[in-house]
Amino acid sequence: MDGATWMKGWKDNQFHGRSKPPSPFDSITILQQKFANVGLNDTDLVALSDGGNRSVLSNFDLDTPDQFDNKYYTNLKNLNGLLTTDQDLLSAAGTSASTAPDVNRFAADQNVFFESFIEGMIKMGNIKVLTGDSGEVRSNCRVVNGAIRLRGRR
Repeated sequence: MDGATWMKGWKDNQFHGRSKPPSPFDSITILQQKFANVGLNDTDLVALSDGGNRSVLSNFDLDTPDQFDNKYYTNLKNLNGLLTTDQDLLSAAGTSASTAPDVNRFAADQNVFFESFIEGMIKMGNIKVLTGDSGEVRSNCRVVNGAIRLRGRR
């Protein structure tokens, strides 16, 4: 992976809390609110959007799918965002495009994107940190450990 690396394996709750994580179906305004509720700002939202789009199941950067780079943002500038929420980072009318300056900065300078991504990951990693016996390191970040086995026993 080019550019940045980050820690894996922090503890997470063993239950699904009342606050729902960001969804690809949320409006930019809702995403901004969810990020703000946990102390993250618009720059964090824009920077972490690229990192969240890279997985084995889905990849929203068709130009360089196997590289961690700033092409996601140049794709947005070329109106090639695959999800509405991604493209809205550049042009959401309801937000007065408050996230557009970050999209433009990241598209213009990969190092600025890398630095902002690292800062956002560190900030996100410090949200409600669990220690001791609290929480678990999940085998799959999307599923509480044991949840699949429990569903299969019914």
